[in-house]
Amino acid sequence: MRETLCGLAVFLLFTATCVAQPANLDCGVYIAHHPIGMAFSSDPPPAGWCQHYLDNHAITDPAEQNPRIHEIGPAIWYVLAFWYEPKEWCSCEFGLGRYTGEVFGFSDWGACFPGTGLEVPTAGWPGPEQGVALIAGDVPWQGTMIPVYYFAGYVYEQDEIPLAVHPGTGFGGFRNCDDPPQRWDAVCLGSMGLFTDGLYCEPIPCHTYVCCLDGECTLLEFEYECELLGGEWHPEWESCEPNPCPSLYAVCCIEWECLIAREGDCDEMGGIWHPDRGVECWPEDICASTPSWSACCLPSGDCVLISVDECWGLDGYWYPHVFSCDPNPCRGSCCLPDLTCVVMTESECLDVGGWWVLDYWGACDSDPCVDGTCCLPDGGCQIVPEDECYMLGGTWWAYNYGCDPNPCPPAAEEAVCCHYDLTCEILTESECEDACGQWHPEWDSCDPSPCVDGLCCLYGDIPGYGCALIPEEPCLNLAGWWAPINPGTCDPNPCPTGPPYAVCCLPSGECELLDFEECWNLGGVWYPEFGNIPCDPVLCQPAGVDAAEDVADVAALAVAPNPFTGETVIRYRLENPADVHLAIYDASGRRVRRLLAGAAPAGAGSVGWDGRNAAGSRVAPGTYFCRLSTDGEVITRQMIVLE
Repeated sequence: MRETLCGLAVFLLFTATCVAQPANLDCGVYIAHHPIGMAFSSDPPPAGWCQHYLDNHAITDPAEQNPRIHEIGPAIWYVLAFWYEPKEWCSCEFGLGRYTGEVFGFSDWGACFPGTGLEVPTAGWPGPEQGVALIAGDVPWQGTMIPVYYFAGYVYEQDEIPLAVHPGTGFGGFRNCDDPPQRWDAVCLGSMGLFTDGLYCEPIPCHTYVCCLDGECTLLEFEYECELLGGEWHPEWESCEPNPCPSLYAVCCIEWECLIAREGDCDEMGGIWHPDRGVECWPEDICASTPSWSACCLPSGDCVLISVDECWGLDGYWYPHVFSCDPNPCRGSCCLPDLTCVVMTESECLDVGGWWVLDYWGACDSDPCVDGTCCLPDGGCQIVPEDECYMLGGTWWAYNYGCDPNPCPPAAEEAVCCHYDLTCEILTESECEDACGQWHPEWDSCDPSPCVDGLCCLYGDIPGYGCALIPEEPCLNLAGWWAPINPGTCDPNPCPTGPPYAVCCLPSGECELLDFEECWNLGGVWYPEFGNIPCDPVLCQPAGVDAAEDVADVAALAVAPNPFTGETVIRYRLENPADVHLAIYDASGRRVRRLLAGAAPAGAGSVGWDGRNAAGSRVAPGTYFCRLSTDGEVITRQMIVLE
């Protein structure tokens, strides 16, 4: 489930442009990965288990990581070091955290060195609360998602084996190859789940580069973020102090008065823009050398040198940067419909259906009316000059192919594009693909939106069922009830009201249909994903696990309401007094906030979470995980924070 929710965001991050810094090992993670389809036997492959993984089972995308072993029997799993850009390192350390030692019987293990290397384990390695240090010899590790260790053995029962810091040094991370080496802590330590989901880890982007927005400097992580804001990306700059972005503002002189303005605004005010004079009206006489007059084109096409006020008083057009009437700037090249060039004023040119080209200053000698074919965005064809073609948004061909027959390609078909968030937009197929959407040529309208294929009834922090227009898969991921209908609206709410009833597994192993509060008060585990199907005790008795024991374990943690917008309550139950650590993590494995840490008595307890991080700021909407760690047991529950 975590892989599905993170897939799109991971893709965007992983494909973004960045500048590699191989010796900077910040923001790396340790991933616990079980290659699906990779069999383990007592006879290792000729090249060894590490090279066998690289040759046949290596992954390159964090969405491919599999922190879970699904069945009893022999299995092999790896510890991968991962960054979003290529790195080079010479040593690393990590350990295994607390878990029940009998759940996985280790029969083979070892380091994955790129060449020679030295492995320094603790006395009880591998095992709970043990660690290992790895030092590369002749060849350093290099890459983005590289195996550094493997474990092989036999899976006996359900548990979670967490990666942790080295118990002897308190360090879990990487050292580069400098002399002396620098070290960086891993920002996430994954875990391998046995019949349960382990902890999914991905690196965080940690390098920022300059994006120039209208002369303002801002630091962003990826080029696509800058492009979405309409900025100019500069990966060669990493600081905004001093501002490296060229200013779009400069001194604007309107006769003797000085203003700071953009070039276009200065022109509209009849001023003269001076980018060479900076962005301060200092000294006071900075505009003293600016002439108060320039070329004014009168309606007759005559040119006179006068002030802006005088020019406007004569219904003329004032050119603040033109200080001469020789040659006459008021009479430009006019391309007639037959593509002949005539010198005339702009208004005269437009009156005869021509295209006026001021840049040629009335000189038809370098004929601007070169004939060519212009293919318009709608597939239409016109014979126009190059400048006019570009003004029309067309593509200009320097050779006049004529328009009969039409040589232009037909306009790209537009149809419905359903975006990831189920918004609807009319786009071409290529535009939809660029936006990571799904193109539907069979639909030509977004009114009503065809992108919603059903509605989902959710039990959130409002009475009864909340309604959401989402597809089936995310609805089921949120423990909702999905109906394959498309009413196009949740107003009025078509979902039933009142407390939802679903399967409740009681501590005795019996099954009843109860609402959440009734189930919790009876010490049971509520399974909304089962819905209100007829109760069958087999639902509460996973194969190979004692029913009462399993219910007691799973019932130790519950979150309600979930999903939620403001606050939620996390309830836990301990069979015995224990040291309790309760924390919130985001989808990348980073801890957001610690809620409990210390000894707790047996029985039920609860703690609220207001959706804020350790700094007191509201977290962004999305998927989070509540993780309860007690003596020898780790339980995780997914939470959805809504806007």
